[in-house]
Amino acid sequence: EGYTFDCCYADNSLSGDKWAFTTAVENDMTLYGSFIADEYTVTFDANAGEDAVTGVPAQQVVKHGERTAATGTPERKYYTFKGWATTADAAEPNFTAGPSGDAVTGPTTLYAVWERNQVDVHFYGDEGTLDGGKSRVTVTINEGDVMSSELIPTPDEREGYTFDGWYFVNGDEKLDLNTLIFTTDAQIEARWTQNTYTVTFDANGGAFDSNGTATYAVSNVYH
Repeated sequence: EGYTFDCCYADNSLSGDKWAFTTAVENDMTLYGSFIADEYTVTFDANAGEDAVTGVPAQQVVKHGERTAATGTPERKYYTFKGWATTADAAEPNFTAGPSGDAVTGPTTLYAVWERNQVDVHFYGDEGTLDGGKSRVTVTINEGDVMSSELIPTPDEREGYTFDGWYFVNGDEKLDLNTLIFTTDAQIEARWTQNTYTVTFDANGGAFDSNGTATYAVSNVYH
């Protein structure tokens, strides 16, 4: 299996023309042959849909039982290359390509196996609390994604303050988490605005002077 019998030669060096069996045999003779390894095409599939991938090896022709040449490491945005597999839906590599890898025993298509990168987004209450009393909430999402609204922590009510919005720690610009694409781990904090109140003083029948002092008219009292 994997070899084709190449016959036949009169010379044991297997050189020259093959023996023509229409030639008359006039003496005892020995004919020589050999098994030649079959050759197979090995195709490398990026297995990435419409995503751009660089570094995918070109097609190779490999003899039966031999290994592929070095394949390098393909690159895809937001993903880590894990290796090669013989099926497109494999979650883990099952074929090692390269000079020290697995032997090729037939026509082969190898599919890249990818793992989506993830990022950790840490939310801080910044003197307030989140999601029912937590000072910090960590959310893990796929790199390159916008965080879905149900994953965003809910700031708890804080006495005397109103939630102003989300900011990167040490940042000055309010964030729109409905459109922000996360490409790395991030630290985000809640910012609060201190409430202000109007205090009204009523002279209650008197009058305020310019200093804010209330004066009252008092009727004469006779005894």
